[in-house]
Amino acid sequence: DPVNDRIVYFGGSSGKKYDLNSGGAESDVTFGGAQAAKADANSWCWCDDTASFLGKEWGTGTAIYECHPTTFAVTTRSIAGTAPPAPFADGRGSLYGRFGYIKELGLVFYIPRHDTNVWAFRTR
Repeated sequence: DPVNDRIVYFGGSSGKKYDLNSGGAESDVTFGGAQAAKADANSWCWCDDTASFLGKEWGTGTAIYECHPTTFAVTTRSIAGTAPPAPFADGRGSLYGRFGYIKELGLVFYIPRHDTNVWAFRTR
């Protein structure tokens, strides 16, 4: 989170944040909001255009989630057009390196598998 100068760890209903202005001081984070349970088992990226974290579920879900950087409320983000495909038919595995944000293009990308097309949406 470059706005608040910290690193946020997403894991379960309770995560961690590390304040880079205080030598990496660690404190607990409690995720809230309608989709708080989705803070776990998702791949997250920081999006400059929305000034929030965006996440994609590892399992068979097709939703994109948004996490507010100060309240840590997790909600479902509305996406115009075609919903992203599920990453795995059996719902296993992570999306490490396959879900992210390209600042220069204002583009969030998602690569479900090595043998599929890239799905993307613009944030601006």
